[in-house]
Amino acid sequence: MTHVPPGRLVLNLSDICNRPKDFIGQSVRIKGYLKAFDPAANCATIEFDQHSLTVHTDLLDAFPFPIHSLVEFIGEIEQDGVNEVRVRPRVARDMSTVDLELYEKAAECKLEYLKRQRFS
Repeated sequence: MTHVPPGRLVLNLSDICNRPKDFIGQSVRIKGYLKAFDPAANCATIEFDQHSLTVHTDLLDAFPFPIHSLVEFIGEIEQDGVNEVRVRPRVARDMSTVDLELYEKAAECKLEYLKRQRFS
């Protein structure tokens, strides 16, 4: 059986956009608002807090998300040009009904817990 790595929780697109080389080859879990989708090119663009990221959707069976919906992706970060990266997700889900403030608080707690576990 093939091992599929879990997606490392990334709270902000800015983390990836500001340090793209740190994430190349890593499996991540990231969210953003869908700004554009080109089904012929299997390419979407997400934005969150004034940062954007290209999403290559070829591994997804369907892409039923409307523009402006909040979507979470789990997949790998790949190099896309010299200083650009993209996420190539294997899983996507609609987060439009999620309480974003509560979600982010829970995610911050989880990251803090994981940091403490690593250093104990």
